[in-house]
Amino acid sequence: MTHPFPYVGSGTAAARKHMELWVCFRDAVPKAARKQIEAGVPAVVGGYFNWFDRVLVFGHDGDSLQWVVRAAYDHVTDETDDHEDDPEMPSNAMWKAFNADIDAWLLGAHAMHPVALFVKPIDEEYSTDTDAWHDWSCERIPTDALLVVGTLGKKHQEVGTYLAEMWRSWVEDQTFERQQELVAALTDAARAELRKRKVRFTPTAKPAELKYPTLDDSERIWKQCAAALQPMPRGMRLEDAFTAAMIERGFDPEHSLWSHHGELEKAKRIEDAIALARAAIASGVEFPTHWYTALADSLLELKRVDEAAVAITEVVANLESYSSNMLVVAMKWHRLAGEPAVEAMLYHAGREWFTSWNSEFTKTQAAGYGKRPGDLHAQMAAWFVRWCGEKYFTDLTRLPRIGHWIVWLREIHAAELQATIERERDRRVALHAQLEAATDEATARALVDQMLAYADPEDASAMFHVLRATAPLAVYAYLRGTITSEGRNDYRYPRGQRVDAIVCLTWLTLNVPALAANIEEAYEIGRGYVLINNAALHFNLACCAARLDRRTEALGHIVRALALEFPNPQQIHDDNDLASLRGDPVFERIFVDDAARRAKPAPAEDDDEIDDRPAKKKTKKKAKPAKKPAKQAAKKKAKKPTKRPAKRAATPARRRSR
Repeated sequence: MTHPFPYVGSGTAAARKHMELWVCFRDAVPKAARKQIEAGVPAVVGGYFNWFDRVLVFGHDGDSLQWVVRAAYDHVTDETDDHEDDPEMPSNAMWKAFNADIDAWLLGAHAMHPVALFVKPIDEEYSTDTDAWHDWSCERIPTDALLVVGTLGKKHQEVGTYLAEMWRSWVEDQTFERQQELVAALTDAARAELRKRKVRFTPTAKPAELKYPTLDDSERIWKQCAAALQPMPRGMRLEDAFTAAMIERGFDPEHSLWSHHGELEKAKRIEDAIALARAAIASGVEFPTHWYTALADSLLELKRVDEAAVAITEVVANLESYSSNMLVVAMKWHRLAGEPAVEAMLYHAGREWFTSWNSEFTKTQAAGYGKRPGDLHAQMAAWFVRWCGEKYFTDLTRLPRIGHWIVWLREIHAAELQATIERERDRRVALHAQLEAATDEATARALVDQMLAYADPEDASAMFHVLRATAPLAVYAYLRGTITSEGRNDYRYPRGQRVDAIVCLTWLTLNVPALAANIEEAYEIGRGYVLINNAALHFNLACCAARLDRRTEALGHIVRALALEFPNPQQIHDDNDLASLRGDPVFERIFVDDAARRAKPAPAEDDDEIDDRPAKKKTKKKAKPAKKPAKQAAKKKAKKPTKRPAKRAATPARRRSR
């Protein structure tokens, strides 16, 4: 099927905040005709009009597109949708009507003044349900769309880059045979346009799919992992140990402990799902809110209301307005506990404060909850106190996620409790300032002991850069304590976003004589993070292993650090802590092989390859190795202190702690 012009982004587009549309006509549009074209633009995206000869850029420039669409298309209903409308979010029918109006305007404008190219952005958060016109257009990006943009001058080249990246993303989704066809069909001019925008694509056959374990295999594996776990903070957590076991056994590492839990629920093996959730939570998990919600739901499935109350307390304490399932499981608890009035109140709270709430209830169910209580805010505040008062509000010094609570209490107008928690926040800010100013171990340690009740590893790693010279023992206690509690009172990110704490912890034991006896402990703690792709982490772990005379482990960490593109291999080779390995043929060979790998030129472009991206570009969303010097890295993390650990006299360039 052919279409009148390339329309990239054709389909049902949705966005939370902004939307900017870009249209290029075949010829310059006379000023007299511009007003007529603008007049038909849907009001929602008629916030501004910028003309550039053949090009019109227009859109919604506020911070509230979803609410504007919801208000403008309030009259649109979907008789086939049995769910209650969300008071804030547009329904699918509203988004479709909004996009239909854009398309109707576009075809009308094309009839008045022929269009050469139209671009409707695909929002990264909401995405777009694209259609056949989009696919047809993507195929023609290199041969048609980029050539059009190439005639428009520098002002519009960002659109060209967007389109080139869109083409690559679209081609990656095709079969290997189709990829080959598309690349082979590129003209010289199209290749030149892609090359100019540094877009690389080489047809690649998808690797053979890794096998998945059976449900019973997964059960046996996680229980074996759990039996072998060390007490925290040493070693891996159960989630990571399970992933390591998948890799070791040749199974797909994407089969996570969480996905196994979902399969247990699907198979109605509820008792097994409960046992797994409890074991995972006890070990510390990446997203505690997910596991507590799942645990509560499973217990309620078996009508074990009293047991579920413990998990519900944690669900309520971590309630997020973007996770409607958390409030739904709390409603289920109150229903089974014989408290329909509280269940109804929570339904109206969901409509008031939660996103995507309409998808949870049919219109019939919604009608059963009656009218919104006039004192909804006060009832919600009392509900929070009922669930969290004894555990969290009686001793605010241990209250985690204090900012989370302040936001909630502000929303529900609980001014008195909010003020109390804000005073606790101010106390913590003062403690932080005192710790930064501490000049001796005793003062620093006394402050650390107070802060360990609520702090996280990010706080501790930032303080490391301030106090490692004046109070290293206190900093070590701070790091160790927050690493131990992470995953129980906050999120843990196993792919390395908070690995700084481990790097700092190991650095202290390697560089502070008074902490040398803690090297073995720090190494065992660090081993829990071996799945993380972070070059500085593996450099430090190699040094710890060598100091402990664990030669094989040290060599393995060196290989990982180099493979993760540690920027200065000579720094690793010459480090004093690795002196026992120098001269060993295996050790020396590692560096020879790495030098040869780094010297190998990037593949040259040929007729089947369109590639000008840097050769070291990694696949999407992998953890980033520490490629840049600390000063450069600090530019991206301006909130953290940027000091580097002091260098020892005998070591020209000590390992990084960032």
